[in-house]
Amino acid sequence: FENTLITTDLRYVGERKSEGGYDLDDFFTADLGIEQNLNLGIWQGVISKTKLLIYANNIFEENYEEVYGYPMPDRVFGVSLTVTFF
Repeated sequence: FENTLITTDLRYVGERKSEGGYDLDDFFTADLGIEQNLNLGIWQGVISKTKLLIYANNIFEENYEEVYGYPMPDRVFGVSLTVTFF
């Protein structure tokens, strides 16, 4: 897979207390992404680089709170397209 990058972020946070003194459970999250460099071309005399990123965050749908009373989202999917001119 030329010009392809596969990424993962693994994060574990242990039990802790909130600023208000409430107990927050420990949690583990995993994110996964794949990025592809599509081309390096010239557009109107300007060199450009294009990247396509497809990702999924919290792939195991962990229920957790980073701040007491504010649950974080379940699994999230996304797509990002970046075009850089230089």
